[in-house]
Amino acid sequence: GSGKVKTLEHRPTLHRRTTTTYILKRPSSRQTLSEIVKKFGTFPFSLRQLDDERAGKVGVVECVRGGVVRQYEPAGEADGSPVSRLLTTVAILKNGLSRLAAPPPLDLEKVQSDKKITDEEVLAILERPLAKSTGSKGKKNKKKKKKPAKKAVEEEEDDDEEDSDE
Repeated sequence: GSGKVKTLEHRPTLHRRTTTTYILKRPSSRQTLSEIVKKFGTFPFSLRQLDDERAGKVGVVECVRGGVVRQYEPAGEADGSPVSRLLTTVAILKNGLSRLAAPPPLDLEKVQSDKKITDEEVLAILERPLAKSTGSKGKKNKKKKKKPAKKAVEEEEDDDEEDSDE
């Protein structure tokens, strides 16, 4: 296809709860939302995973309208060519990037494309590892305890001696 992805006419079936609060009016919506909170939290889910799919379809409509649940629109190409979407969660740390959640590594033997990356700078970035090894993790910074100053200790002893002389 052309490589341009657009939203399709199909009904969305993947949803995710947001942190927005909204007072739902329908009992079916409240029941659906309570089931979503118990089973999935804020993670994505399919309507098929709900106990009663029909009630879920009805209840999720008000949840989406109120912004309590976000729906993932189906995406694809206009001509019906297959499209894949890979999502990755990356944490930015002081030592570099760390991949928290990702799909399995892409097998480039199975993928064929007529497009090639020719920019040397982009190729160099793609060759970098995601996280640098930080070495041994057993090392801890040990703070040295400060010893009392000799002069202060000596002055206190001298003061004690002078007091006893009087």
